[in-house]
Amino acid sequence: MGFLQQLWRRFIGSTGERDEGVSAVPADTAVRAEHSSNVNEEPLARFIPERGHKSRISTQKCEAKPSAFLPMWNDVRGRFETSTFRIGGLDEGSVWRLAEQHVEPTQGRVIASAIVQGSGVFDAGLDIDPDDVPPRHACIIGWPEEKEARKEHALLLREMSHLEMR
Repeated sequence: MGFLQQLWRRFIGSTGERDEGVSAVPADTAVRAEHSSNVNEEPLARFIPERGHKSRISTQKCEAKPSAFLPMWNDVRGRFETSTFRIGGLDEGSVWRLAEQHVEPTQGRVIASAIVQGSGVFDAGLDIDPDDVPPRHACIIGWPEEKEARKEHALLLREMSHLEMR
């Protein structure tokens, strides 16, 4: 059995079926039920600014590195989060305008985005909080406390993503 298969089984259990009644995060931070079907089908863009991009992009392979998906601790919400934007139904120009309006003012010029389907986030054992602050914003949540476990989840997201260069 390959590494990713072993990792996958570790997160969903040996039966291969995920227990839908169990959430990895407290109920108040889990995906709101009315949004779950929408975000499950929608692609999410993780924007990657030029500053620090070498640790987040493999230019030789033209792919995101797992570190592109690693979360930051949010003191206000008391959880680890990875900031993304829901980009379903947007053309390429509109996707980059989201980055210009909402990411570049604080993080500098965005040079790429790692795209992962919402269903891939759930498949990796994580959840999505479509908070819409700013519009179309969503946080990947449900990250474990242990650093190594967060790295494993980020690796799964990277495996399911593709990179779009600007």
